[in-house]
Amino acid sequence: MREEAEKSCASLRDLRDQDLRDTAVTWLGRAGCGKFEIAAITGHTLTSIDNILKHYLGLHPDLARSAIGKLVDWYESRDQ
Repeated sequence: MREEAEKSCASLRDLRDQDLRDTAVTWLGRAGCGKFEIAAITGHTLTSIDNILKHYLGLHPDLARSAIGKLVDWYESRDQ
């Protein structure tokens, strides 16, 4: 069955269970879950979660857009 799937998605050739766990951590982080929530679901240590999020989310464009939005909101709402 895996061989059939690899025909349409070559990246499945070297997919490991660990990759799916890292994906879960990344998706939970993008959903706004905190480290303790992620750990409760995945069983990762807090250090491991930090490393995964740093690796996969460190330069994610959605996070950059969110951060700029927060900066604009803060700047526009501050007392002048």
